[in-house]
Amino acid sequence: MAIMTLLVLPGMARLCAENVTIANSNPNQPAAPQLRLSCEWIAMPHAEANRLIHSHAANPDPGNALHASAEKLMAAGVGKLVQQQLIHAISGQQIKAGTLRHFPYPTEHDAPMVSTKVVMQGGNVIQGDFRRAEPSSFQTQDLGFDLSVECTVDDTGHLADLNLAANWTAHADDQKWGQGLSEISLPVFQRCSVFTQALCRHDSWKLVAQLRPTAPAPAAAAQPFASDRVLLFIKATMDEPGPAAAPDATSVQEISVLHEWIELDSQIADSMMDGIPGSGVTAGLRAAAQGLLDAGKATLIDSTYQITRSGQKSKIESVLEFPFPTAHSTPKVPLTIIELPAPTPPLPITRPVFWPTPACPQSLERHLAGTSIEVEAVASDDGTTLDISTAPQIHLPVGLQPHGHGSGFVTQPRFATLKSATRILLKPSQSALLDSYESMPPSSLRVLSPASPPTGNPKRRILLFITAGLQ
Repeated sequence: MAIMTLLVLPGMARLCAENVTIANSNPNQPAAPQLRLSCEWIAMPHAEANRLIHSHAANPDPGNALHASAEKLMAAGVGKLVQQQLIHAISGQQIKAGTLRHFPYPTEHDAPMVSTKVVMQGGNVIQGDFRRAEPSSFQTQDLGFDLSVECTVDDTGHLADLNLAANWTAHADDQKWGQGLSEISLPVFQRCSVFTQALCRHDSWKLVAQLRPTAPAPAAAAQPFASDRVLLFIKATMDEPGPAAAPDATSVQEISVLHEWIELDSQIADSMMDGIPGSGVTAGLRAAAQGLLDAGKATLIDSTYQITRSGQKSKIESVLEFPFPTAHSTPKVPLTIIELPAPTPPLPITRPVFWPTPACPQSLERHLAGTSIEVEAVASDDGTTLDISTAPQIHLPVGLQPHGHGSGFVTQPRFATLKSATRILLKPSQSALLDSYESMPPSSLRVLSPASPPTGNPKRRILLFITAGLQ
C-alpha cells in the first residue's frame, strides 16, 4: 500500500491530498485508467441559482450548460468562485483532498469561584477574590473544504462512477451563554455536506448539489451572504479515452431532485390547494407559484438540489452545529462576609461585589440546525417513471426560553421544525406539491436572542414543491 501526503503548515493551516492504492501484483496486467477530478464551489444569489436550475430542468445532460451559465454570472460579477479543487486519481481507488485550518475551542469550563471569606468596606472588596468561568477542556475543529471520492472508470474510458463526499465547514458565529462571571462564548460551526453517487462523462461538468452557506467564505475568495446559494460542480477528465460510445438505454441512470419551500399568503395558498386535481402531481401548480414569486407576492424560503444514481441514496446538509448547555452549576456565595465601617471620605468603588456567582453552563451539546434531505430514487426500466422516497427537514433556532430567577437565571434554545417523510411517483421534469406548513417564526441562522417571537405568522403558509429529472 502506498500513501502520498502533502502537508504544509502556515499559520495552523493544512493543505493535504491523500491517495490510497493497492499495489499491482501482476506486472502483465494493464494499468488502471487515470483521471483528474475538478471540483468547483460557485456562490450566487438564491434567485439566480434557482432560475438556473429550472431553466435546464428538461435537459437530459445539463451539467456543461449549467456550468457555462454559472461562468457567465461570475464574469458579470453576480456569481463568485468560492473554492476550486483539483486532484489526480486512479480508477478503483479512494482519494481524499482538503484545504483545512485547525480551530481549537473550549468544550468545558470551570465554574466561577468566590473566596470562602470576604471582607468589605464601603462597597469595595478589600479581602477575598473572585474568578470568572475559565475554559478547562478543548477540542479542535477542521475548517475549510474536504473532498473524498471513490472513482471507477468504465471500459470505454468515457464514464467515471464517483462515490462522493464533499464538505465545507466554517466558523459562522459565536453564541454566548450565562451571565456576569459565568458568561461563556461557544463557536457555531457551519457545515455544507454532500454524500451521493454521480456518473461523470469524460471532460463534462456535473452539477452535484445546491447548498446554503451561512458563514463568510475564505477571505481570499468570495463572501456569500445567507441569501446566497452555492452550486457544487465536479468534472472527471480521463487519460486517452477510447471512441465515444452511444449512450446505452439500459445503463444506470441518474435522477436529480429539487425541493423548494415557498412562503405566501395563507388565503392564496388555501385557494391553490383547493384547486389541486388528483394527487397534486401537476406542473400548473408550480407555475402558479412562480408567477407569485415573480410578482413579489411569495418568497422562496429555501431550495435544495441533489443528484443520485438510480437505486442509490443521496444526502445533503446545510446546517449549523449549534452549541447549548444542558446543565448548570449552582450559584455560590462566600461562607463568611465581614463588613468594615465605611471610610471617610468615601472611596470610589474599584472592586465591587460579585456574588452570588451566577449559574454557569457546564454540560454542552451541539444541535444540528438548518436544512437536511435524504433521498432514494429509482427510475423505471423505460425511464418514464421516477419513484422517489424523500425526507426533507428544516430545523431552525427561533429564540431563547428563560428559566429561573436572579443568580439562577438561565436560558435554553427554542427550535422550530418543518419536516416530511414520504414517497412519490413523478415523470421526468414533473413537479408536485409535497407538503404544506404553517409559517415558521422569524429565525436567526447565527445567534439567538430572547426577543425572538415564539410563534409564526398565521396569515402565511409554506408550500413544499418537488421537481425530479432524469439524466
